[in-house]
Amino acid sequence: MARFSLQSPRVRNYLITFLVILLIVAYSVYKSRVTEGLLQGLASPEEQIRQTAALSLLASDNLINATLDEPEWIRLNACNALAKAEPNERTFDTLVKFCKDPSLRVRTAAGLTWGSFGMEALERSVKELGSGDANVRLQAVEAIKKIGSGAASQTLMAYKDSFEQDPIDWNQRIAAAQALGGLKAEKAVKELIAGLKDQNATARVTARDSLVAIGVPSVEPLLAILE
Repeated sequence: MARFSLQSPRVRNYLITFLVILLIVAYSVYKSRVTEGLLQGLASPEEQIRQTAALSLLASDNLINATLDEPEWIRLNACNALAKAEPNERTFDTLVKFCKDPSLRVRTAAGLTWGSFGMEALERSVKELGSGDANVRLQAVEAIKKIGSGAASQTLMAYKDSFEQDPIDWNQRIAAAQALGGLKAEKAVKELIAGLKDQNATARVTARDSLVAIGVPSVEPLLAILE
Protein backbone atom coordinates (compact mmCIF):
# COMPACT_ATOMS: atom_id res chain seq x y z
CA MET A 1 0.00 0.00 0.00
CA ALA A 2 1.31 3.41 -0.94
CA ARG A 3 2.17 5.65 1.96
CA PHE A 4 1.50 9.38 1.98
CA SER A 5 3.87 11.80 3.55
CA LEU A 6 3.21 15.45 4.29
CA GLN A 7 6.80 16.02 3.33
CA SER A 8 5.89 15.20 -0.26
CA PRO A 9 5.34 18.38 -2.34
CA ARG A 10 2.70 16.53 -4.35
CA VAL A 11 0.73 15.55 -1.24
CA ARG A 12 0.98 19.07 0.19
CA ASN A 13 -0.33 20.53 -3.07
CA TYR A 14 -3.28 18.14 -3.04
CA LEU A 15 -4.10 19.09 0.55
CA ILE A 16 -3.82 22.83 -0.12
CA THR A 17 -6.06 22.50 -3.19
CA PHE A 18 -8.61 20.50 -1.20
CA LEU A 19 -8.65 23.07 1.62
CA VAL A 20 -9.05 25.96 -0.82
CA ILE A 21 -11.99 24.23 -2.52
CA LEU A 22 -13.52 23.47 0.89
CA LEU A 23 -13.20 27.12 1.93
CA ILE A 24 -14.75 28.33 -1.33
CA VAL A 25 -17.70 25.98 -0.92
CA ALA A 26 -18.15 26.99 2.73
CA TYR A 27 -18.02 30.69 1.83
CA SER A 28 -20.52 30.20 -1.00
CA VAL A 29 -22.94 28.44 1.35
CA TYR A 30 -22.45 31.15 3.98
CA LYS A 31 -22.92 33.95 1.44
CA SER A 32 -26.02 32.29 0.04
CA ARG A 33 -27.55 32.01 3.49
CA VAL A 34 -26.68 35.61 4.35
CA THR A 35 -28.23 36.81 1.07
CA GLU A 36 -31.34 34.74 1.75
CA GLY A 37 -31.63 36.29 5.22
CA LEU A 38 -31.23 39.82 3.83
CA LEU A 39 -33.89 39.16 1.19
CA GLN A 40 -36.21 38.16 4.00
CA GLY A 41 -35.29 41.48 5.61
CA LEU A 42 -36.39 43.32 2.46
CA ALA A 43 -39.78 41.64 2.84
CA SER A 44 -40.16 42.82 6.44
CA PRO A 45 -43.08 45.10 7.35
CA GLU A 46 -40.61 47.12 9.45
CA GLU A 47 -39.07 49.99 7.51
CA GLN A 48 -35.83 50.01 9.50
CA ILE A 49 -35.27 46.30 8.86
CA ARG A 50 -35.87 46.79 5.13
CA GLN A 51 -33.39 49.67 5.08
CA THR A 52 -30.74 47.68 6.93
CA ALA A 53 -31.16 44.74 4.56
CA ALA A 54 -30.96 46.94 1.46
CA LEU A 55 -27.88 48.81 2.69
CA SER A 56 -26.14 45.54 3.59
CA LEU A 57 -26.75 44.15 0.10
CA LEU A 58 -25.66 47.47 -1.40
CA ALA A 59 -22.42 47.41 0.57
CA SER A 60 -21.56 44.04 -0.94
CA ASP A 61 -22.54 45.14 -4.47
CA ASN A 62 -25.14 42.39 -4.46
CA LEU A 63 -28.42 44.30 -4.31
CA ILE A 64 -29.25 44.11 -8.02
CA ASN A 65 -28.25 40.48 -8.51
CA ALA A 66 -29.92 39.36 -5.28
CA THR A 67 -33.27 40.96 -6.18
CA LEU A 68 -33.19 40.25 -9.91
CA ASP A 69 -35.57 37.29 -9.79
CA GLU A 70 -37.53 38.45 -6.76
CA PRO A 71 -41.12 39.75 -6.96
CA GLU A 72 -41.67 43.35 -8.01
CA TRP A 73 -42.58 44.47 -4.49
CA ILE A 74 -39.22 43.28 -3.13
CA ARG A 75 -37.41 45.41 -5.72
CA LEU A 76 -39.72 48.31 -4.86
CA ASN A 77 -38.80 47.93 -1.20
CA ALA A 78 -35.12 47.93 -2.16
CA CYS A 79 -35.45 51.14 -4.22
CA ASN A 80 -37.33 52.95 -1.48
CA ALA A 81 -34.87 51.80 1.19
CA LEU A 82 -31.95 53.27 -0.78
CA ALA A 83 -33.14 56.74 0.21
CA LYS A 84 -31.14 56.15 3.41
CA ALA A 85 -27.95 55.22 1.56
CA GLU A 86 -24.94 57.47 1.16
CA PRO A 87 -25.24 59.53 -2.05
CA ASN A 88 -22.13 58.07 -3.63
CA GLU A 89 -21.21 56.43 -6.93
CA ARG A 90 -22.21 52.95 -5.76
CA THR A 91 -25.67 54.14 -4.75
CA PHE A 92 -26.26 56.01 -8.00
CA ASP A 93 -24.90 53.10 -10.08
CA THR A 94 -27.42 50.84 -8.37
CA LEU A 95 -30.31 53.27 -8.88
CA VAL A 96 -29.41 53.63 -12.56
CA LYS A 97 -29.57 49.84 -12.89
CA PHE A 98 -32.98 49.83 -11.18
CA CYS A 99 -34.06 52.43 -13.76
CA LYS A 100 -33.64 49.67 -16.37
CA ASP A 101 -35.95 47.30 -14.48
CA PRO A 102 -38.78 45.69 -16.53
CA SER A 103 -41.31 47.11 -14.05
CA LEU A 104 -42.47 50.70 -14.53
CA ARG A 105 -43.23 50.94 -10.80
CA VAL A 106 -39.67 49.93 -9.91
CA ARG A 107 -38.19 52.37 -12.44
CA THR A 108 -40.37 55.17 -11.07
CA ALA A 109 -39.39 54.36 -7.49
CA ALA A 110 -35.72 54.42 -8.50
CA GLY A 111 -36.13 57.86 -10.09
CA LEU A 112 -37.90 59.25 -7.03
CA THR A 113 -35.24 57.90 -4.68
CA TRP A 114 -32.54 59.28 -6.99
CA GLY A 115 -34.08 62.76 -6.89
CA SER A 116 -34.55 62.60 -3.11
CA PHE A 117 -30.80 63.12 -2.68
CA GLY A 118 -31.24 66.69 -3.89
CA MET A 119 -28.25 68.63 -5.11
CA GLU A 120 -25.96 65.71 -4.26
CA ALA A 121 -27.64 63.81 -7.10
CA LEU A 122 -27.44 66.64 -9.62
CA GLU A 123 -24.12 65.86 -11.29
CA ARG A 124 -25.06 62.23 -11.94
CA SER A 125 -28.59 63.21 -13.02
CA VAL A 126 -27.31 65.65 -15.63
CA LYS A 127 -24.76 63.10 -16.85
CA GLU A 128 -27.47 60.47 -17.37
CA LEU A 129 -29.48 62.83 -19.59
CA GLY A 130 -27.13 61.51 -22.27
CA SER A 131 -27.60 57.86 -21.39
CA GLY A 132 -28.11 55.39 -24.20
CA ASP A 133 -31.05 53.91 -22.29
CA ALA A 134 -34.38 55.73 -22.72
CA ASN A 135 -35.66 54.64 -19.30
CA VAL A 136 -32.55 55.98 -17.58
CA ARG A 137 -32.92 59.32 -19.40
CA LEU A 138 -36.57 59.51 -18.35
CA GLN A 139 -35.77 58.89 -14.69
CA ALA A 140 -32.85 61.34 -14.84
CA VAL A 141 -35.38 63.97 -15.98
CA GLU A 142 -37.69 63.05 -13.11
CA ALA A 143 -34.79 63.22 -10.65
CA ILE A 144 -33.85 66.70 -11.88
CA LYS A 145 -37.45 67.87 -11.56
CA LYS A 146 -37.52 66.56 -8.01
CA ILE A 147 -34.24 68.35 -7.22
CA GLY A 148 -35.90 71.61 -8.23
CA SER A 149 -34.80 75.04 -9.41
CA GLY A 150 -31.23 74.60 -8.20
CA ALA A 151 -30.75 72.12 -11.04
CA ALA A 152 -31.59 74.61 -13.80
CA SER A 153 -28.11 75.98 -14.55
CA GLN A 154 -26.38 72.63 -15.01
CA THR A 155 -29.32 71.24 -16.97
CA LEU A 156 -29.25 74.25 -19.29
CA MET A 157 -25.52 73.74 -19.75
CA ALA A 158 -26.18 70.13 -20.80
CA TYR A 159 -28.76 71.39 -23.31
CA LYS A 160 -26.35 73.92 -24.79
CA ASP A 161 -23.44 71.45 -24.79
CA SER A 162 -25.46 68.97 -26.84
CA PHE A 163 -25.62 71.57 -29.64
CA GLU A 164 -21.97 72.52 -29.43
CA GLN A 165 -20.31 69.17 -28.76
CA ASP A 166 -22.54 66.80 -30.73
CA PRO A 167 -25.30 68.43 -32.82
CA ILE A 168 -26.90 65.05 -33.58
CA ASP A 169 -27.05 63.99 -29.91
CA TRP A 170 -30.80 64.55 -29.91
CA ASN A 171 -31.49 62.21 -27.02
CA GLN A 172 -29.57 64.36 -24.54
CA ARG A 173 -31.07 67.53 -25.97
CA ILE A 174 -34.63 66.19 -25.74
CA ALA A 175 -34.12 64.95 -22.17
CA ALA A 176 -32.53 68.24 -21.08
CA ALA A 177 -35.35 70.24 -22.66
CA GLN A 178 -37.93 68.08 -20.85
CA ALA A 179 -36.15 68.71 -17.56
CA LEU A 180 -35.96 72.47 -18.19
CA GLY A 181 -39.68 72.56 -18.92
CA GLY A 182 -40.38 70.59 -15.78
CA LEU A 183 -38.31 73.07 -13.80
CA LYS A 184 -40.06 76.02 -15.50
CA ALA A 185 -36.57 77.41 -16.00
CA GLU A 186 -36.96 81.00 -17.20
CA LYS A 187 -33.22 81.24 -17.86
CA ALA A 188 -33.60 78.59 -20.57
CA VAL A 189 -36.10 80.50 -22.73
CA LYS A 190 -33.52 81.87 -25.18
CA GLU A 191 -31.91 78.47 -25.78
CA LEU A 192 -35.25 76.70 -26.08
CA ILE A 193 -36.41 79.23 -28.68
CA ALA A 194 -33.23 78.42 -30.63
CA GLY A 195 -34.23 74.76 -30.20
CA LEU A 196 -37.37 75.40 -32.25
CA LYS A 197 -35.05 75.23 -35.28
CA ASP A 198 -33.45 71.94 -34.24
CA GLN A 199 -32.76 69.46 -37.05
CA ASN A 200 -34.70 66.78 -35.17
CA ALA A 201 -38.51 67.01 -35.16
CA THR A 202 -38.89 65.50 -31.69
CA ALA A 203 -36.33 67.94 -30.30
CA ARG A 204 -38.26 70.84 -31.85
CA VAL A 205 -41.55 69.64 -30.37
CA THR A 206 -39.93 69.14 -26.97
CA ALA A 207 -38.47 72.67 -27.03
CA ARG A 208 -41.93 74.02 -27.89
CA ASP A 209 -43.61 72.04 -25.11
CA SER A 210 -41.01 73.21 -22.62
CA LEU A 211 -41.59 76.84 -23.57
CA VAL A 212 -45.31 76.29 -23.03
CA ALA A 213 -44.56 74.74 -19.62
CA ILE A 214 -42.42 77.75 -18.67
CA GLY A 215 -45.38 79.93 -19.55
CA VAL A 216 -45.53 83.73 -19.36
CA PRO A 217 -41.74 84.35 -19.37
CA SER A 218 -41.65 82.74 -22.84
CA VAL A 219 -44.29 84.99 -24.41
CA GLU A 220 -42.38 88.24 -24.95
CA PRO A 221 -39.24 86.62 -26.43
CA LEU A 222 -41.44 84.55 -28.77
CA LEU A 223 -43.37 87.63 -29.91
CA ALA A 224 -40.09 89.40 -30.54
CA ILE A 225 -38.97 86.82 -33.10
CA LEU A 226 -42.32 87.10 -34.90
CA GLU A 227 -42.03 90.83 -35.46
